Amino acid sequence: MFLVGVAGLAGCATNPPVAIDREAMARVKRVAVPTVAFPGSPDIAVTNTASQHFGLIGAVAGAVVRNNRIEAIKTMLASQRFDAQAQFDLALSERLVARNLAIVRETASPVRRNFLETYRQGADRDAVLDVVVLAYGFLAHDDRDTSPYRPTVLVRARLVDARDRSVMMQDAVTINGVEGTVGAADPGQATFSSFSQMEARPDLTVASLRAALTAAADGVVRRLG
Repeated sequence: MFLVGVAGLAGCATNPPVAIDREAMARVKRVAVPTVAFPGSPDIAVTNTASQHFGLIGAVAGAVVRNNRIEAIKTMLASQRFDAQAQFDLALSERLVARNLAIVRETASPVRRNFLETYRQGADRDAVLDVVVLAYGFLAHDDRDTSPYRPTVLVRARLVDARDRSVMMQDAVTINGVEGTVGAADPGQATFSSFSQMEARPDLTVASLRAALTAAADGVVRRLG
């Protein structure tokens, strides 16, 4: 959920950003990548809706609409044979390889909202890249046509030295977070003026989400310096 994802980003206060140490990064040639934590479902949210002004009844009605739209998004992704997690993993791998980094795959639970508590050491790795995708889907600031839906991805990433487990980099990556919530929207990204417009063009809906997930993976690797 985006609200949970935003809370997860707020949790960065207890895990504050750590800028990459370029000198230390220069010796990193092999990166272990545990299974990326990934939500079990896409999400869609409007942060300020008319239903919010009608108390409990409005909240219930809003939840029903949101759940129906989430199911509709799942149907669109299935119709286009799109696997969001696979797309993010592929984009992350491609960008690490482009940085001339050898990838060491490592199994971890994808069902988590926080960084791993411990990291394995080994001669096969110089560092460990821990990535948590908190939420992905579509987000709008309000339900007016002037505030379109944008593909949105919220991610946290941490790079840990495999020798002493010190944190080499730690940061959040947001793609099209709503202004005032988790960052400003990027006007260059695809937008949809209404949910019905998304339903009418599932191909464009999926293409925009693919682009956002790819941009998020790119943002993670860019933080490695």
